[in-house]
Amino acid sequence: MRIVFFLLLALNLLVLAAWQGWLGPVLPGQSREPARLSAQVQAERFKVMSEAELEKSVTGAAAKARPQDAATTKVACLEWGGFDTDALARARGALPADELSAASARLETAERQAGPEYAVIMGPYVDRPTTERKMVELRALKVTDMAMTEDVRGRWISLGLFDVEANAKRRLDALGTQGVRTARIERRTGQTRNYMQVRDVPVALADKLKQINLPASTASWGACR
Repeated sequence: MRIVFFLLLALNLLVLAAWQGWLGPVLPGQSREPARLSAQVQAERFKVMSEAELEKSVTGAAAKARPQDAATTKVACLEWGGFDTDALARARGALPADELSAASARLETAERQAGPEYAVIMGPYVDRPTTERKMVELRALKVTDMAMTEDVRGRWISLGLFDVEANAKRRLDALGTQGVRTARIERRTGQTRNYMQVRDVPVALADKLKQINLPASTASWGACR
């Protein structure tokens, strides 16, 4: 039994020595530990990068990860208003129709009931020639922000439309310093106002639209309501 015991012990020690590599590459495909580590590390596959190269690599990877860039990102809906009927036509004419069409943007109109408004106006005048002569006189006084409007009472010169009465008074005072004597403020209620809504417009074109405004109008651009 002792012989069997020593034979098994010797066999186990031999297997252990071969496994640890103490006997050299005894087993097929086996190498000593230093050689195995050397085989695993392939120096030619590694490159030490400078700080600038590392930053460029990270920036490029981030750019590839972005699903969309500025050229393809679109604003869901941009709104401009509110206008009366005449101002709505002028607002539509001020938009770059060709660019909107090329960008496949959709143009819609929404109506909403307005709260109290304060209009700075002159008139009414009996006909269009008379109104136009008054506008020439205003231009001579260096008044440029104005528009001709019309309703059942006749033709008017609109010099500003405001949600807040104090803003209308400031406008009237400024006109007075320019020599305008017959302008006045008219409070209006229950008016229906129109809003231009541009949908699915590219960001760059949306920024361009926000720069467009109408004379004698405080209509501003913003997100659709």
